[in-house]
Amino acid sequence: MAPRVRRGLGVPILALLVAGCGGSAKDASALDRTCRDVRASVARIEPVSRLRDAPPALRQTIAIERALLAALPRDHPLAGRLSAAIAGGRGALNSLVRTDPLRAGTMSPLGAGVPAARRATREARDLVRSVCVG
Repeated sequence: MAPRVRRGLGVPILALLVAGCGGSAKDASALDRTCRDVRASVARIEPVSRLRDAPPALRQTIAIERALLAALPRDHPLAGRLSAAIAGGRGALNSLVRTDPLRAGTMSPLGAGVPAARRATREARDLVRSVCVG
């Protein structure tokens, strides 16, 4: 025989559970976990000295910045800077892997890719330090 369930309690209990979550990715413990993870990730980014080092470094910085942005409240003062860094990293990555610089009339990836990846890595490290104080 199946246990009897009291009707009418399920919705309020569910509402309390959902309200208690408080946007789980936005709470302090989630931010602490994210900070711990991104500190480790940023430490694993290899130095960018050759063009072939640039795409992996850019992918890592984008992932780090996305994780930080997801853990912050929308109105956090650094949310705009993180969004801009993500867009810049994606633009640099796209220019390396999708654009033919000879046809596009842009600077060669060799000349632009390494400095762009270094800048993105430096920016990711600065953002991790700024968001993850303490």
